[in-house]
Parts: sequence; C-alpha cells; structure tokens
Amino acid sequence: MYRVLKQVAPEGTETIKWGIPIFWNGRVLFGFAAYKAHISFGPGPAAIAAFSKEIADYETGKGTMRIPYDQPVPEELVGRIAAFCVTRAREDSI
Repeated sequence: MYRVLKQVAPEGTETIKWGIPIFWNGRVLFGFAAYKAHISFGPGPAAIAAFSKEIADYETGKGTMRIPYDQPVPEELVGRIAAFCVTRAREDSI
C-alpha cells in the first residue's frame, strides 16, 4: 500500500494525523492504516463516491475502503484512486 501511494504522490509530506499515516500536500491527500482484520485506505468521501462501482466488493465507510488481509491489495485500483485525490487537490489549489 505504502509503495503505491508514494509512487502516486512523491511530493506528499508524510505525517500522522488522527493517529494514522497520511500524505499531505496543502491538504490531506489520503491516509492508510493497519487494523486487526484489514488495511484501511482513506481517500475521502469524494473518491469513495467517484469509484463506488469499482470498490463495490469492498467494505467502505464515509471516506474509506477496507481491504481484508486475505485479499491482495488492489494496487492498480488504489493507484488510480490516489491519483484522483492528487489531481483533485491540484485543481482545488488553482
């Protein structure tokens, strides 16, 4: 997960907010965290809504998707969602 996110947002500052690792670039780009039964990827509500059909097989929350440990991380999908977040942050800052 980290490798994919770092490739998408190499300019992102890595920090901890709300007790989880996040990538920041003037605003929160996305976060991720490990829990007992899953990895949580937090791209935010707009990204979850934009990719709702593609992530339908995953449990989701307000702005997160949960990837169970018994499934591989969908790297290509996570990369596209993360890129969406980076692009949106750039467009919002113009």
